[in-house]
Amino acid sequence: MNCNELTTFLQKVLDNRDLIFEPKDGQLEETVELKDEIEKVVEENTPYNRNLRLRVELSERLKLNYVGDFHDGWAVATNRRNKWVFVDKEGDFLTHAEGDIWEFDDADQFSEGVAAVEVDGHIRYITTSGIFFSGTYSKGSANLAFRRFSNGVARVDIEDTQKYFHKRDGSPLINLGDAYSYVGKMSAEGLARFVKKTTDKQGFLDKRGREWARLPVFSENILAVTAFSEGYAAIRHKNITDSKTWWSFIDSIGNFYNNVLKEIHLDGEEIEVMDSLDCGWFMCIFKGGRQYGYVNLNGEFLKSEDSKDRFEGAFHFYEGLARVFVTNDQNRHVTRFINTRGKYLRDEDDNILEFTKATDFNDGLANVIFDNGDQYYLTKTGDLIRFG
Repeated sequence: MNCNELTTFLQKVLDNRDLIFEPKDGQLEETVELKDEIEKVVEENTPYNRNLRLRVELSERLKLNYVGDFHDGWAVATNRRNKWVFVDKEGDFLTHAEGDIWEFDDADQFSEGVAAVEVDGHIRYITTSGIFFSGTYSKGSANLAFRRFSNGVARVDIEDTQKYFHKRDGSPLINLGDAYSYVGKMSAEGLARFVKKTTDKQGFLDKRGREWARLPVFSENILAVTAFSEGYAAIRHKNITDSKTWWSFIDSIGNFYNNVLKEIHLDGEEIEVMDSLDCGWFMCIFKGGRQYGYVNLNGEFLKSEDSKDRFEGAFHFYEGLARVFVTNDQNRHVTRFINTRGKYLRDEDDNILEFTKATDFNDGLANVIFDNGDQYYLTKTGDLIRFG
């Protein structure tokens, strides 16, 4: 349905508003038919379905084996010669200056207008304009890992020993050396979490590859840090005298907040792991690794509508909803979706929705499977759309 057809149809809906919501004698059949048509339009114009249909259409029309999701306006795809290409939503391919289609031995999706590609045994970054970005790496026998750009910085690993920052502005690579066993992606705050190889010390690197100097002087007593997100990171401390641990929060200026978690442990159990802040909540794991929960910057735990503040499993919030694992009243292990106010996602009859398996939300939809094997798309309002 194109834009003009959709406009015409919506005008029909408005012209028949009383018919849709208040059927009169002899009009029931037309009412049902119009409602079915509305549901079909809504389903077909759901972002996920539009994207999926477009990918299938491009695959068939352009004779492509595979078409991925769109990022920065381009999808990475493979053609019948098993070469990687980029295609936009109109079906046009990424080309170089001579107008020929770029074909690669391997390619990743675009992020911040740049994608890593392999051509003739070399790995390079290419822009959405079809122009190579600075930096060429000979693959040879080396184990190369190219990370996607985040806040203007991507990480390049060579043989799992040497790590570099590759900056989006084209400046020379920043050699991070071989001291780090882990370096995360650059946050919006301009800081990347690191873990050192020999000491397991954790902290942050800035965009210049320097260790962030704003952690306190007792940083040797810091056991763990989370990545920065939404302006804050969580810090796990250890008391020298009695070896007790606690958590506090730090902002990107270096100010510490709310040592309240020093005294608050859910049912006396210590928080052992925290993940980055998401929608105002840190996902946390309690000592022993069998109980999960969410805590905010005030040290308050998220309580569900049935008074649960711990779960058998918990995940990040995506589009305002997070997956949690619980045991229900029938003693069944199920997946539910919870929002940032502790409310479970419900169906139109106000029943809590429970699934055997589910994915996170993306473009307004999650894929879910019931215990009978039926698969659906789930909307954020609790509506179900059957596969196919």
